[in-house]
Amino acid sequence: AKRPVTVKFRRDPTSWRASVSVDDKIDPVVVDFSGGALGVDLNAGHVSAALVDADGNPVESFTFPCVTYGRSADQTKNAIRKAAAQIAALAKRLGVPVVSETLDFAKKKSALKGSDDARYARMLSSFAYSAFDAALASACLRGGVGHRRVNPAYTSIIGRVKFADRYGLSVHEAASVTIARRTMSCSERLPRSNDGTVTVPTNGSVYVTLDLPVRNGSRHVWTEWNGLNKEYQKKALAARGSSGRRSRPGRRPKTSSGRSGEQLHGPSAVVGRSRQKPLQSRDPGVGRVPGKGSWNESRHQVGNSRFNRS
Repeated sequence: AKRPVTVKFRRDPTSWRASVSVDDKIDPVVVDFSGGALGVDLNAGHVSAALVDADGNPVESFTFPCVTYGRSADQTKNAIRKAAAQIAALAKRLGVPVVSETLDFAKKKSALKGSDDARYARMLSSFAYSAFDAALASACLRGGVGHRRVNPAYTSIIGRVKFADRYGLSVHEAASVTIARRTMSCSERLPRSNDGTVTVPTNGSVYVTLDLPVRNGSRHVWTEWNGLNKEYQKKALAARGSSGRRSRPGRRPKTSSGRSGEQLHGPSAVVGRSRQKPLQSRDPGVGRVPGKGSWNESRHQVGNSRFNRS
C-alpha cells in the first residue's frame, strides 16, 4: 500500500519480540446531537459522565474509576485508556456523541483548588489530564463515536447551581451535564428565585446560600456566573472552616442499598458504576435557548439505560 512501516525488536529474558506498526487513517465521525450527548468530566480518582437527551435534560449519570495518583506512568496510561474505552463503548451503545473539556490543565487545576483542598488538587497531574484527552479522542475515533471538546469555563458552578440539587447529582456529575449541554446550544441563564438567593452544595455535606446577581442582558452570561463563582468560593471556604472538617471528595454516605441510598443499576455490570433515575425539571431556564426546543418537551421515565426518543 506504499505506507511507512515501523518495526521494533525487543529482547525479554526468554526471547525476542517483534512488533510492526502502520499508520491507519480513520475518518472522524460526523457529530450528531439529535439523540442527546454524553458529557464527560475528569476528576482525581474517577471520571464522571452524564447522559442528556436532545433537549439537554439530564437522563442518567455514570462513574468510571480512574485512579492515577501514586501510580507509575504505565499504570496511569493503562487506567486512563481503560476508562476512555469504557466511555466510548457506552456512548456507542447509547447512540450519542461524547463531549469533553478542551485541554487546559491550568484552569482544571485552579477549579480543583477552588472546590477542594490542595491535597486533592495534587491528585490530578498534567500528564494524566493530557493522557486522558488523547485516550478519549482515540477511543472515540476507533469506536466510530463522535467526539467534541468544549470550553470548560464555569461548568462546575453552573452544574452546582442548576443541576446538582435538582436532580440529586454529585457536583462532578452536574458539571458533566453542563459540558454536554454547552455543545448543544442549551441555555446557561441563571435560575430564577423569589427571594433572590440560591442554596447550593459544597463538595461535602454543607450547603451555602448565594445571592443571585441581577440579570443583565447586555453582558455575556459568563460575567454573571463569574461573580457568583467568586461568592461561592468565599462562602464555601468559610463553611468548610466552620464545620471543623474537610470534605472527602468523591465519597457519599454508604447505605445498604448503595452509595447514595438508591439501587445501582443500568449498564454498571459492563462499565463503571451507574445510577439511573426518572428525571424531571421545573426550571424554565434548564432547557434549550428559545427557538431550539422547550425544557418541558421531553419529560419522561427512564428505562433500560435509554431515554425515550420521539
